[in-house]
Amino acid sequence: MSKYIRRARPSLQKFVELVRCQTPGDYRPNKAILPGLLQRTCQGYPKLDALLRIANEGARIDLIRPLPKQDGFPRNHPSAVERINVLRRNIRKEQDLWRCLVVDADIITIWPEIFISPFGVVDKGEGDPSTTGRVIHDLSSPDGESVNHLTDRSTVTDVTFEHCSSIAREISKCTRQNPGADVKVMAGDIASAYRNACTHSACVFACAGHIPEDNAIIIDLSAAFGWAGSAGTYSVLGGAVAFIHGSSTDAAHPDGYYNYHWVDDHVNVTADIGSCCADVERSLRFAMAAVMGPSAVNEDKFSPWCTRQKVLGLIFDTSPATVAMPASKITKARNMIANALQSDKLSRSKFRSLLGSLRHVATCIRPARSFLQRLREGEQRLHRYANVRISPPMRDDLLWWRYILHNPLLNGVPLCYFYALPEPDFTVFTDSSDEGICALVPALRLALTYRFSAAEIQLIRDLKRGADNGFDINYRELLACAFAVQAWGESKMSTRNKRAQVLIRLLGVWEVQYGLRFSAIPYSRRREHRSRRGLPTMGEPPSRTIVRRADTRLDTQPTPVVHIQPREHLAQYLRKHSVAESSYKAYKRAFYCWKIWARKRGIAWQLSVPVEEQIQWISEFVIDGARCGFGSNRPVRASTIKTTLSGVLHFFTAAGLSFPVDNPQVRMLLRGVGHRDAPHSRKAPASVAILERCAASLDLHDPADQALWGGGVLCLAFFFLLRRSEIAETTNTGFQWFALKAADITATNAAGFPTCDPSLAQAVCIRPCGSKTNQGGHAITRMLSRSGHPVLCPVLGALLLLRARQHLSVSSPAAVFVDKLGTPNCVTAERVASVIKQAARELGEDPSRYGTRSLRAGGATNMYRAGVDALTIQFHDRWASDAFKSS
Repeated sequence: MSKYIRRARPSLQKFVELVRCQTPGDYRPNKAILPGLLQRTCQGYPKLDALLRIANEGARIDLIRPLPKQDGFPRNHPSAVERINVLRRNIRKEQDLWRCLVVDADIITIWPEIFISPFGVVDKGEGDPSTTGRVIHDLSSPDGESVNHLTDRSTVTDVTFEHCSSIAREISKCTRQNPGADVKVMAGDIASAYRNACTHSACVFACAGHIPEDNAIIIDLSAAFGWAGSAGTYSVLGGAVAFIHGSSTDAAHPDGYYNYHWVDDHVNVTADIGSCCADVERSLRFAMAAVMGPSAVNEDKFSPWCTRQKVLGLIFDTSPATVAMPASKITKARNMIANALQSDKLSRSKFRSLLGSLRHVATCIRPARSFLQRLREGEQRLHRYANVRISPPMRDDLLWWRYILHNPLLNGVPLCYFYALPEPDFTVFTDSSDEGICALVPALRLALTYRFSAAEIQLIRDLKRGADNGFDINYRELLACAFAVQAWGESKMSTRNKRAQVLIRLLGVWEVQYGLRFSAIPYSRRREHRSRRGLPTMGEPPSRTIVRRADTRLDTQPTPVVHIQPREHLAQYLRKHSVAESSYKAYKRAFYCWKIWARKRGIAWQLSVPVEEQIQWISEFVIDGARCGFGSNRPVRASTIKTTLSGVLHFFTAAGLSFPVDNPQVRMLLRGVGHRDAPHSRKAPASVAILERCAASLDLHDPADQALWGGGVLCLAFFFLLRRSEIAETTNTGFQWFALKAADITATNAAGFPTCDPSLAQAVCIRPCGSKTNQGGHAITRMLSRSGHPVLCPVLGALLLLRARQHLSVSSPAAVFVDKLGTPNCVTAERVASVIKQAARELGEDPSRYGTRSLRAGGATNMYRAGVDALTIQFHDRWASDAFKSS
């Protein structure tokens, strides 16, 4: 192709027309799209003219002024360089389908109008990032002089999509209209959606890229994924599919089939009656083929009809009528929140990834939408290389998100909450004045009043004199609402003010926790008195006579005066989460066991309960656990009971309540239970012989085995007493945030300078920035010299590990390596355990006695046998146990 261009020297437009077989009589760039068929089937389609224009000549890129002349090729994004194999694979696929041209770089001298924009690669779905990804043509670079910046937006079709709550509304409608029948959902997808819209041959010069590794220029012939007008262009085609499909009717759907579409995803909902499902699917397939040809139907993405369907990243289940987030997305969002909370600032890409991850949460949880909007405020003003500072208010919002992401409601939001506000079971009226706050529930004959303390009244007086203390009427109105929920929520039911922000976060949490819905309606004084029968106007000082009459009429008991601290609940939440996330989950499970046990026995823990009675209840809890466990119906060990009590104590302490587990009677009882337990079996420590056998079974020229021996726990974990979570990928959680990074490992020479030369390396330093017991991320540095052993040496392990990583980023976990195929991979705890067990088996040992924990125990045991004092061993790596002494 490049030879022909050099010889014939055609213009770029003429060459593109030649490749596409475009002639004056048939100028269609995509021969699969038939304008005549579209003219007949899309009569009445609002965007028919734009559709026919795309079909007849392609999508035009209209510029407000010419593109600037480029002095050289701009560099691609680092993601395209690091994942060059993914970039090449995508371009070859497009080249085979004649959707792009690949020519030699010197052709730019023949076609000087070509404008080069950088490539990037981003993750696509849940695929392996080393082999799959989405290629982005960054037509927004450079700033101010890019294709997107100079595109005339007035000529770009506006994109309008319906909110996905429409799906939930249709499911509810079908359920009401067809009681007893299953309501099923099906999702269809258009193959290579954006690529079906071709760029006009006179405009392809603006969509070019460069791959310096191959000395090639790529000219995109279809609407580039990254052009500002590609979404609008495709929406014309996708909208035509929805129009044709939605216009089809049958006896069960006289008004047309329900058809929801979002970009290239088309979702159908219908009751499984007769041939309804088959008829709807047949109509959708016809519509896709009619608009974009038979190859437009993506068979791999056409899901079967079922009652539980993953659509747009959410799981719609028609049987229980719920919408849920996939567990993988919840875990991803939790990890991103945790990383953000541990950072002082975020890059633009990480910030946008965080927003994208939280978008699904905001779809399911109504209060989250305002918090997502708060986070998005500064997004549009971000420079390409700017960072987002984690401000104190933003950190408070992230804590709110973290709490929401651990709420079980994400496992299934009722459809009625998803698409609309249901009718309230009862209404709580709240009000505030300069003297106090009140809440009334006429339907339940409840009243709640609180008179402000002297300190709070002084705050109001200072506010009226001009002090900016935040104790204004808006805050007090919110305080009244929070007061009512705090008092009744568990059993019954955006502002710039920093005080009010705390309350808004709490109200959002309570709305999720208790299934409430908050709304604010301003009343005028006259309307308020007329419609609410004498209740005081919101924001105005209430009449004492009216409040007293309301108290007499609605409340049968005197209301205690309690001073509410607005930040107390957030502080309590932070106290609960003061431990590691894994510890918090374990404590929460333990506290749940206590709640179930106490509920069955009608126990209500209060400050007024005597200590003797508290000890009696705890003792009964211990005895029940020792006899039949906590839900397992089998006895549990004393250590398990102690752990459970520790979890319960954690939550009681966070709430400011006493839980006397340290009472001598409780301690004696636990010791008595422990005497009845069978001896506890620990994993045997790994001996030097076992590790030598492991080394003999590995090929230290293979990057996978190099990483396994050096960074995959076998060598470094043995000498530095590392936990598996501190270096390897664990089965359930992947890499922990505190897992050792490559940047934390350095081999040094005799002078203390870094080196990768095996002949000069004399020591290795590691600098872990945290651990399972060091959640604060305080870095510590440890150094070890050569051991003198030919293979079992920390310096050798570090050098092998760094060699196996090749060009990988030093900020990635140390146990990630590049395999023989050039693909990034990682050492898993499962493989580490497998190698250790196999070595033990070959030495005649029982493999079940060994695992990943054997390395840490083995390192400590060998240090103890070599004469190292116990205190040094325990300080070497936070070793609290003395089990190594008996090994």
